[in-house]
Amino acid sequence: MDKPVEVKPVDQPVALPTIRFGLTHFAVGNDIYSNFRKQMQVSSNYGEKGTYNKIQAVAFFDALPDLVSSTLTAAQLKEKYDVLFVGVHVSSLTSAHVPKLKEFLSLKGCLILAFEHTPNQQADAVLKQFEHGAATPGYLGNLGGVGVFAGTEYNGSSSSKEGLSNCFGDTLGVPLKGTGAMIITEDKLSAGSKVIASSGNSVLMWLMGGTKGRAVAFSDIDLLAYDFAGDAIDTGQKKFFHNMVAYIFDQVLAAPQS
Repeated sequence: MDKPVEVKPVDQPVALPTIRFGLTHFAVGNDIYSNFRKQMQVSSNYGEKGTYNKIQAVAFFDALPDLVSSTLTAAQLKEKYDVLFVGVHVSSLTSAHVPKLKEFLSLKGCLILAFEHTPNQQADAVLKQFEHGAATPGYLGNLGGVGVFAGTEYNGSSSSKEGLSNCFGDTLGVPLKGTGAMIITEDKLSAGSKVIASSGNSVLMWLMGGTKGRAVAFSDIDLLAYDFAGDAIDTGQKKFFHNMVAYIFDQVLAAPQS
């Protein structure tokens, strides 16, 4: 009698996730900084065959109405977004909305917080919520007038020791430039924070302590306006910020998905 043919299970391809990326207007939702966003939509950069190849794609959404909603909870935010990229300085975000950001983190959401020059009420509220000291009045560089490039550039660099990822190349010690950064020194950061970039004594980017590695902040949104032209991630400043994104996406993928 013939033996029955053994049918072996066929391995099914694993469907890669799409990152749900919520943003606010004064961040990568603004046209001034749109090249950074567009680079995340290029399949050779992010996607199954991209440099960051752990995801299918990145889907962008305007999250500001949800952030300032008096009825939408942090749990509902987490159901809609994996990452929130919040431009703190110019938005309708108020101190009343800030606790929702921290609760979003507690639910294993991830945050990117972009500050700007002279500290304001929103910045103070966010810094206080995340157990930071107050930023220093004033700013790096000379704004000099209206427009992102109207003033004098300042120069900085990424840390030579602390990095977030090397997915897009080694970005330890790369030069950085911007216009009008909020001044915050390392002693004002929350306990356990790691300085990722600085200009003199002022911190330009840091991994926020007390967030289990799921929140990154930087002190000048204009850092995303220098050397960001084109689709290719081919300058030190581009690579540095896309390594930040790769790190944040890794944190998303490491957490249970809703």
